[in-house]
Amino acid sequence: DRFVAPAAPVWPRLTHLVCSRGDLRRTDQSLRLLPAARRVDLSRNHLTALDPGHHMHDLAELEHLNLGFNRIASVRGIGPALAGGAALRCLILKRNSLRSTAGLEAL
Repeated sequence: DRFVAPAAPVWPRLTHLVCSRGDLRRTDQSLRLLPAARRVDLSRNHLTALDPGHHMHDLAELEHLNLGFNRIASVRGIGPALAGGAALRCLILKRNSLRSTAGLEAL
């Protein structure tokens, strides 16, 4: 017999996620498990980019995103990366390695 892994759980009532002070280098498709997340704190990690491959667009209810104190150098792809986040009201990018704000106009 073959082992079949159970389907990944979805947390439809989880609205706040704090993953700060970790060693995250990128986000992945696990963000799909958080359809109701409104506040996400990914500050003080090792994120270097924000693009569609980081799955932020899966957070359709996202209002507040803290990406402060990471290593993000460019926000050029932020529009497509947050395409699902029509509700976004607050984006924190302080203390990153930003060289330009080009891309923020897409929000």
